[in-house]
Amino acid sequence: MSKVSTNQKSFLNRKEVDKSLASNIDDVTRAVGGFICDEFDCVHNNFTGKLYTGPSAILFTGRIFFFDWCQRISWMDVVQVKKKKRSVDIVVKEPKGTTFTFDNFFDPDRVWSSLVDLHSDSILDTPPKPATPRELSRSLRRNNSDPFSLSQAAFTFEKETNRESEDLQVLSTVSTEESIGNSSVTDDLSWISLLNDATSYSQVAVKDLELKCSLDTFFDLFISDSAKLSIPKYMQGSGEENVYSSSWKENDSLMTRVVEYSHPVNAPMAPPLAKARKEQSYRKYGRDGVALETKTIVEDVPMTDCFYVVDQIRVAAMGDKVFVTMVYDIRFVKSTMFKGIITRTTKADMEKSLQGLAAFMSKSLHHDGDTVLSLTKSSPPQQESQDYRSVSPASLQSFLSSTVLFLLFVFQLYIIWTLVCIQHDIAKLVANSLGHTALQDHILLESARVFQ
Repeated sequence: MSKVSTNQKSFLNRKEVDKSLASNIDDVTRAVGGFICDEFDCVHNNFTGKLYTGPSAILFTGRIFFFDWCQRISWMDVVQVKKKKRSVDIVVKEPKGTTFTFDNFFDPDRVWSSLVDLHSDSILDTPPKPATPRELSRSLRRNNSDPFSLSQAAFTFEKETNRESEDLQVLSTVSTEESIGNSSVTDDLSWISLLNDATSYSQVAVKDLELKCSLDTFFDLFISDSAKLSIPKYMQGSGEENVYSSSWKENDSLMTRVVEYSHPVNAPMAPPLAKARKEQSYRKYGRDGVALETKTIVEDVPMTDCFYVVDQIRVAAMGDKVFVTMVYDIRFVKSTMFKGIITRTTKADMEKSLQGLAAFMSKSLHHDGDTVLSLTKSSPPQQESQDYRSVSPASLQSFLSSTVLFLLFVFQLYIIWTLVCIQHDIAKLVANSLGHTALQDHILLESARVFQ
């Protein structure tokens, strides 16, 4: 989240937009410059909302409980757009060094690329035309984020160079035609950047699995809607229930879909089925390779709002072969006392799941690339299906649910035992008190007899 110091309040007050924007799309459109180029779900300053982009500005509208927050940033004030591990930072000129951080994007790479393109277009004398709002120009790139600036000794996406307004006016430009012609160069550099990114995914489950097929064959066999051995069919054949996959939707160079399913839970004191969904995005990097990113979210199980799991399947082309690498990461969104248990259990589950999927892909191909396996529940032997069974994070959630219920049961026993002890002590005190009173009465009676 962005940290705003006291000396930045005047800037925020000057840039803050009326809260009615959150419910008026026309005002949002006017605020960003006449049309909305794109919108992204994200989090800013603990407010969950949407980031709208336009030719002249970006606008964030969010809400937390009953409070609304709107933040408008003009492209004229932007100095740099930086992509970090899981967020995008926007640095502005006034006050110097002010940074606005936007988190929890589904695809931070796409958001960063879109923002860089729009910021570059805003520097041009002629902004993009409203007739094609989502066809973002690849024309001008700033030096600190320009993939075509190959003259730099060490290229980085986050290199910062401070510039004044007069410096921005003399930046070299690249025409739209040239940039479209160099799209293969962009794909090459984007693919290299993806392979060199060691921060987004901290764990490696499968490294350079060799498959004898082309990128197109891999897509047709495992990824496409009509794939004979698609991942949703693999999930269904390996034990998941009620599997439903939406069709791939194309958005610029990205394809997205959602896979919903129910995961059987065999743990005691847990629901028999846990609802879950996989939000997937697929991107092709020219002839270099493809990447399939999956975000798994489990519902109807306690503590599912504490974390989620993301994994990425990278397929690199090499002649008539491809090499598959599978990486993943556990991302916590809330603090929890079970973080250590969650991390250890999730690592084991994801390793088994991704390695099982890799083994399935490998055995699904002859050396000539023909399909040899069929994904039906009755065709493979039971033992073999167990080998390829995908372990969902739902199994972890059921384990945590059972653990919580067991702890609650133990706590209830402790409360009952404590109450019994307290009752026993009270009874003992009452008995002692009554006994003491009876003794005093007996002494008084004996004394009266003596004096008589």
